[in-house]
Amino acid sequence: MRIGDAVELEIEDFAGAEEGTVTSFGSVIHPVNSTMNLAHATKSRIQAFGLDLDLTGKNGHSAPFAWQN
Repeated sequence: MRIGDAVELEIEDFAGAEEGTVTSFGSVIHPVNSTMNLAHATKSRIQAFGLDLDLTGKNGHSAPFAWQN
């Protein structure tokens, strides 16, 4: 994900035990999805709202979602 020059995020899901799967956990209370994939940040830079963070290489998560009005 990229938001101008302020935010750049990229993650990579951890591989699951079986070919073609990812490691995930369920029953999560999260506004996007109740199942989250475990991941690590291949890029994670935020320079906005007084923050200057680089969390590349740290943990992350992903989940499928769709924006709706």
